[in-house]
Amino acid sequence: MATKSTTAKTLDISLLGRNYAVAFQESEREALLEAAAFLEQKMSDIKGGGKVVQMERIAVMTALNLANELLTLRKSADPAAGTAITADRASDNSAPDRAATAQRLSAMQSVLREVLQQQPQ
Repeated sequence: MATKSTTAKTLDISLLGRNYAVAFQESEREALLEAAAFLEQKMSDIKGGGKVVQMERIAVMTALNLANELLTLRKSADPAAGTAITADRASDNSAPDRAATAQRLSAMQSVLREVLQQQPQ
């Protein structure tokens, strides 16, 4: 019986000069690269402000800002229900960009998890 290889793929991502190995599925590669570039820009913006210099704090502040943006978008997309953009709703034909958005958000979450896990305690 033939079996598929389940070897995890990793992608090296650089954020503010630090490299992180992030596990990914091949179908998520482009979204992960786009998310990493977006995250790098957001983190650079916060670092450029000069008030936050520690990598962990920059990552947390970036995560908070992105969470705020996401919640604002969710509320504007469906103000009555305040519902989330989920994979189920992302496949709705009335909003073709939702699948890409959900995939980018998932990729950004992966990158942020890696950044925070690699920080010294």
